[in-house]
Amino acid sequence: MPNNHKVIIVSTHNVKKEFCLIVEGPTYGRRDDLYRLGFKFSKGQKYWFTPFDLKVLDVVESWPEVELTAQAESLAERVREAQRKTDAQKKAAGFRANITGG
Repeated sequence: MPNNHKVIIVSTHNVKKEFCLIVEGPTYGRRDDLYRLGFKFSKGQKYWFTPFDLKVLDVVESWPEVELTAQAESLAERVREAQRKTDAQKKAAGFRANITGG
């Protein structure tokens, strides 16, 4: 069971034009969880990383010992907003298709 007094920091980093989630800090108690979520451990840098995925971030963010950096929070909010717009556009397109019979 993770120690809730220690803080795991989650941030983002742009690697080769792709954002990655970076998890660092006292992660030993979460190593199996991180591995199952698709994270890889960088021994040289001593952090866990995976391509940015909002669902993965939501899981990690739900852990009580996690703090997100402002950068990670900002990116997550931008992605959520883009998803809301895409969902609204799909819904509107489906509605128009139903009306026109297409």
